[in-house]
Amino acid sequence: MRTAAATVFLAALVLSPSGKASAETPASVVPGPKGPGLHLQVRTYDQTALAPEIRGGMRQATEAVLATAGIQLAWVSCDPGLEAASCPAPLGRHELALRLVRLAPTDTTGAVTLGYSLVNPTDRSGALATIYVDRVSRLADLSALDMPTVLGRAVAHEIGHLLLGTGGHSPAGVMRAIWSPQDLLSNRPGDWAFTPREAGQLQSALTSRRTSRQ
Repeated sequence: MRTAAATVFLAALVLSPSGKASAETPASVVPGPKGPGLHLQVRTYDQTALAPEIRGGMRQATEAVLATAGIQLAWVSCDPGLEAASCPAPLGRHELALRLVRLAPTDTTGAVTLGYSLVNPTDRSGALATIYVDRVSRLADLSALDMPTVLGRAVAHEIGHLLLGTGGHSPAGVMRAIWSPQDLLSNRPGDWAFTPREAGQLQSALTSRRTSRQ
């Protein structure tokens, strides 16, 4: 874990080199599945101009992982040209922000960071996650898995950090610190889910966030 400032941690997901996406609903606000459960809203700030089918597949994959913790997602597009009316307003108690960016080409033969979240360890809070789309795409190519699925799993990992309010990782499940192409090739369901303990922590954290955050 690296320290970004005295009270802010960078919680990073790392790539170690050792499904068909659905079309996106053409709307600025896309609700998640209907039904009981806790609800979380995610604003996206896509600086990479993802194709609609990739964006739609990413959302589906993220929703599938968060569903293992009993959390349902709704999406608000704050992407260029697709901004919802609510984008200028401050984030609400039930909202997080997701940035999708690309980096300048670099040597990626070793372990590289796929994304990170800004987490305040003092009050265990966080609201902004960043994903490096180009690096996620490389991992998808190495593992012969579709890119939207890998992207959605990376997003779910960072949402986990923001809700749990920690930069820590788990030895199992989607909150593992290091992902390899072999992990994705194996595609074990338990590797892409929150553990039962994490699910309980995420639900408690989201409930507390909705009721107490100013």
